[in-house]
Formats: sequence, structure tokens, C-alpha cells
Amino acid sequence: VSTQSTGSLPSTGFPSLESGSSATFKCTSITNKNSKLARSCSTLQLDFTSLDSHELPFAELPDCPLPNPEPALPLVNLSSEFKCLSSETIAKLLKKEFKDLKDLKFVLVDCRFTYEYDGGHIKEAINLVTPEAVDAYFFDFSDERVREGVKEKKVIIFHCEFSSHRAPNLMRHLRKKDRELNADRYPSLYYPHMYLLEGGYSVFFQLYKCLCVPQQYIEMKDTRFQKQMRECFREVLSKNRSRLSKSLSWSS
Repeated sequence: VSTQSTGSLPSTGFPSLESGSSATFKCTSITNKNSKLARSCSTLQLDFTSLDSHELPFAELPDCPLPNPEPALPLVNLSSEFKCLSSETIAKLLKKEFKDLKDLKFVLVDCRFTYEYDGGHIKEAINLVTPEAVDAYFFDFSDERVREGVKEKKVIIFHCEFSSHRAPNLMRHLRKKDRELNADRYPSLYYPHMYLLEGGYSVFFQLYKCLCVPQQYIEMKDTRFQKQMRECFREVLSKNRSRLSKSLSWSS
């Protein structure tokens, strides 16, 4: 299927239109009829004259203010594709020991499964396990909390048990989603400052058990939670298949 429009198509996929305007789309489809390819054309007129500006596509997205300067946080493992922070740095942030960063707004995202998080997590960490949960927490712009987070340009710090798979995957998802939403104002981002906790909860717990609640460490492969682990994997795989199916349907 090919689509043409009298208006220009920005990277959002919608014509550059304003309230009170209209656009004409020429849609061409190819079908298999009697073993031969048959081509049909139709024209679709979209009238925006009755729409207010707040009803136009993507009008609900907030402005993307200029990014704050990169926080002066000491990085480790500089060979990683991510900006990595040590457990010591996270502990200092929680205890507000950085004199120049006492007012830094940050979100600590624990990407482990729920039973791991409930068994013990870093103080103030939130639990987001799936891409859908990440989208709801960071991109639901109908929520005033989310809008305020965008204005404050909060720093986001991800981790999982070892920060080797689950957390990096969700970091990539958040950045990809952020890029898609800001495709027409590159390189602006809602969340430009993201970090990965080096070594994950396994290292942090060894060094700063006093900053964990409760002060315990449940491993993902703990034999007491095999059933929960299988259920969590099943949920994640199911959501992955659903996203893949939607992606294929849109591209076909």
C-alpha cells in the first residue's frame, strides 16, 4: 500500500497540518485477482476544519525543554555502551553526600521480577519489569507527575540483578521510545540523562545492605520462587510477541 499526501509528511507520519485545514491522501492498493495483480486507487479527504488545535495528532505531547547540563557524576566502566555508575555513587546520591547535587532529581528503576524486588530492593527504587510498564511510568503525559518529571529533566538510573540484560534492554526501549516521540525535534529528548548501576543489585547489596529494604537479596533463580520466575518469563515473552505482532501488522 502506498500513500501520497498534498501536505508534507514529517517523521511523525502525519501531515504538517493546523486546525481548520484539510489534506487529501491518494491510496493505492495491489491485490491478487484471478492470479493476476490488480491495482486500485482511491482518494481519501480528511477534513480538520472542525478540530480544535488540542485535538490534532500528538498535540497532547508536552514541549521538550532544553536539556539540563550533564550531572557531574563519576562514571565507571567507560568501555560500556551505557553511562555506568558505581554502587558508591548511588549510595552517595541516596544520602545526599554530593554537595553540588543535593537537589538532583533522579528515579532509580529496579528491573528485576516482582518477587526479587519484594524480597529486597534499594531504598526509593521503583519496580518496572516490562516495556509497557516503562511507557506508562515515563510517557503517560495525561499524568501530572510525568509532566513534572519531564520539566525537571529527571535523571534515570536502571539496574537489575547484575545489570547485564534486563536493565540494559529497558534502557534501550526507553531511549528508542523517546527518540520516536521527539523525531521531529532531534536531538531533543524528554529524558536525556540515563545511567546503569554497574554490577546491579548483587553488588550494591554486598556493599550497602543498610540502604536496602528489606535488607535481603532474593536471586532470580532462587529455587523457592521457580513458579514465579516461570510466570514472569511467560508474561514478558507474551508481551514481546504481542509487540512484534503489532509491529508486523503495521509494516505489512
